[in-house]
Amino acid sequence: MDERSTQRMRSHRLVVGAALVALIVGACSGTTTSPSASTAASTAPSAAPSAEASASAAASQAAASPTAVPADPKEAVIQNVEQAEIAVEETAERIQAAQALVASAQENFRLAQGRFDAGVGTILELTDAQLALTQAQNTESQALADYRISLARLDRAVGRR
Repeated sequence: MDERSTQRMRSHRLVVGAALVALIVGACSGTTTSPSASTAASTAPSAAPSAEASASAAASQAAASPTAVPADPKEAVIQNVEQAEIAVEETAERIQAAQALVASAQENFRLAQGRFDAGVGTILELTDAQLALTQAQNTESQALADYRISLARLDRAVGRR
């Protein structure tokens, strides 16, 4: 990945961090109880179990599962931002892998061209190397497009668009 992309990714991380801090500060200033206190209160055993207590316990169990959507909208926003940041990092890694693949395919094509020009390689070998290079370039283009899409999703998650 080039220097400009690296700097952009760092700036996005700073923005995501600032957005998370702003969300947490806003959440703390708007309420008087901490999330751990409200969780403890909702899971505390009562003398007479009621429908509300069992619903609260079910909600706590649902929140513990990794695919559950948080009941608190602020937690949902934080989760969306974290997922978007993970997607940006994953697509940045895909770009690096695709760039390495393109470099390897270019070298393979160069060698196949040299063998063909020297008369020791076949046209099939040269065509296969050209196909591999084209596919690697296509993979790189797709990774770059996915990276831009994940950046846009991150911007939307932090509220910039």
